[in-house]
Amino acid sequence: MQKLILSTLLIVSSCFITIAQSKKSTAVFKISAAEAHEDLTILQEEMHYLHAGLYTFTPKATMDRFYSELKAEITDSITNEEFYRKLLPLHGLIMNGHTMIRPSEQLEYNRLNTLPLFPLDTYWDKGNLYLLRNTSNNLNLKDGSRIDSINGEDASEVFRYLASQWTRDGYNTTFPEEIAGRAFGEFYTYMKSSPSSFDLVLTEVDGSASRVNLEALPTPILDEHRLARYGKIDLYWEPSMGDPITLDIKEGVAVLAIKTCSKSDFNKLFRKTKKLMNQLFQKIDDENVEHLIIDIRNNGGGDMYVVAELLKHLSDHPFHLYDDTYLVTNKVKRKKLYKGSQFLLNLTGGLGLKKSEDGKYRRNWFTEIFYGKDIDRITHHPVENMYTGKIYTLTNAASFSAAGFMASALQAHTSSVFIGEEPGGGTNTISAGEYLDLELPHSKNIATLALVAELFNNPKSQTGRGVIPDYPVRNSIQDMLVGHDRVMDFTLKLVQDQKSE
Repeated sequence: MQKLILSTLLIVSSCFITIAQSKKSTAVFKISAAEAHEDLTILQEEMHYLHAGLYTFTPKATMDRFYSELKAEITDSITNEEFYRKLLPLHGLIMNGHTMIRPSEQLEYNRLNTLPLFPLDTYWDKGNLYLLRNTSNNLNLKDGSRIDSINGEDASEVFRYLASQWTRDGYNTTFPEEIAGRAFGEFYTYMKSSPSSFDLVLTEVDGSASRVNLEALPTPILDEHRLARYGKIDLYWEPSMGDPITLDIKEGVAVLAIKTCSKSDFNKLFRKTKKLMNQLFQKIDDENVEHLIIDIRNNGGGDMYVVAELLKHLSDHPFHLYDDTYLVTNKVKRKKLYKGSQFLLNLTGGLGLKKSEDGKYRRNWFTEIFYGKDIDRITHHPVENMYTGKIYTLTNAASFSAAGFMASALQAHTSSVFIGEEPGGGTNTISAGEYLDLELPHSKNIATLALVAELFNNPKSQTGRGVIPDYPVRNSIQDMLVGHDRVMDFTLKLVQDQKSE
C-alpha cells in the first residue's frame, strides 16, 4: 500500500498533492448542463469499471440514484467549481479514504499561490472550533479564542459541514474532522466560498466576546506569517526530519515511535527495515523492557512490509496480514481520461493478474517473479526471541492507511492496549494499493480511484471502523497551545499503575 495524497492539508504539511505546472487561462469557468451530465456519466462508468471497493458500504442502486438525481438537478450551465462541490457527497457514499474528488489542477494551483483563504489555523475540541495559530494580519487576536460564528454562520455547524464532505474509511469520523481542522481554510474555499474577508464573533480566552473582520490571505502570506510567528510546524514526518523509527528507554519503559510505514522512506535514509527492527528489539531485550509503548500517531501510512517486520517481534503465533487482495479489472480502457501513463499498469495487469472464478483479478506467477511474493498474504513467523512484555499502542485520527492497518494487526495478533483516538485507517477492509487520477473532460475536476481491494486478517475488527481505543484520550486546545502531550502522559501513568500492582 503506497502513501496516498491525503488532502490539501498535506500540501501545507508535507506536500502529497501534485501541483499543477501548466497554467490555463481561467481557473473557474462554466460548463453546460449537457457537459456536466457527460462528466457524471464518465465518472459513474469509470468508478464502476475500475474501483475495487466501490460498493463496500453503499449498494449500487443507491450510488446510481445519486448520479441520476444530480443530473436531474443540473438543468443549466454550472461552474466547474460548483460542480466539484456537488460531487463531494460521493465521499460519504464510497467511504474509502484513498478515494478523493479533487478540484481541477488550475484551481489547486491558484489555491497554492493567489487565492485568498481563511487566515487562521484552527483546532476542533469537544464540539467547538478554536483559534490555534493566528496567521492573519490582525496581531491582537489571542490563540485559544473560541470561534463562535463565521460570516453570520455558526462556526461549529460550518466545521461539521466541511468535515462531512471529506473522504474517510467506512463510518469513521475522526479522520475527516482532523483534516478539516488542519485544513479549515482550504476546505472553506473549496467546499463553501471564497470571500475577501471574514466577519468573526469570538469568545476570548478571558471569556469576553469580541467581533473582528479579517482579510482573507493567500497561502504564501499565511505560510510566511506561520513560520515567523511559530516556527516550522511538522504535522507529518518526512525523510528530512531524521530516523523513521526512534526508541527511547527509561526505567524499563520503552517508547517506540514509528513515524512512517513506507519502506521506501526507510530506504531513502539507508535504513533496512528488517535490520533496523531487529536492532531496536535487541536493545529492548538487552534493557529488560517490560512495558513497550508503540506510538503511531500522525503516521500517514506506507506499505505492509514495516507492519510485518514489527509483528514478527510481537506476535506469539504465525500470522498473515491479508485474507484477500484483488482488482475488478486488469486493464485501463479509456486511457486518455487519466493523468499520466497507464502503460506499465496495463502491461502488468495483462500479464501479472489472473481472473478468478468470482470474476476478480488476483496476482499470478508472473507478478511474483518480478515483484516477489505477496508479503500481505504469506505466513509470517515470530522471531525466536520475541518481546513478551506489555504493549500499549498510541493512535490518533491521523494514523492513516497502513498505520491504521498496523493498529488493526496489533489488535488481531497481540494483547496491546490502545490509547488515544480511533485511527483514520480502518480495521478490516480498504481499497488502496494502486491509484489512477481520472480527469473529467469538461469540468477538469479530478477523481482519484483506488484499484486494489484489501481485506485484512483481523477477526476482532469492527466493520467500517478503526481500532476503537480502550482509553479514549485527545489533546485539548489548552494542551495544543502549550505543547502538552496528554496522551503520552496518560499512558505513562497507566504504565506506572501497572508497575505498582
